[in-house]
Amino acid sequence: MKKSDLKAKGGFVDPKPVKKRVKCRLNGEDLEFDVWVVRQPFGVVEAAMSDAHDRRHAAQMISLCVRLGEKGEESLTYEEAFNLDVSVAWAFVQAINEAHSKN
Repeated sequence: MKKSDLKAKGGFVDPKPVKKRVKCRLNGEDLEFDVWVVRQPFGVVEAAMSDAHDRRHAAQMISLCVRLGEKGEESLTYEEAFNLDVSVAWAFVQAINEAHSKN
């Protein structure tokens, strides 16, 4: 396979945000809303996961990938992602996983 073939088949990450629907339960209320996920290339994911003993990878990935707002104009800082309710954080992680395994 040539590099151009790999690119044509989607082997390189498209930076265009992907709209994903998330569901979570927050304060006794079932919520369902849209988020935007910016797919990250291998190098960014590898750098975010570089410390195998660091359990804060999910917060790092949320801050890198998840965008809020009608058009995905709002991002979360690492600190905001780290302080999310568990239900919301896992809904975001699921959306990230779905967007990265779009096939």
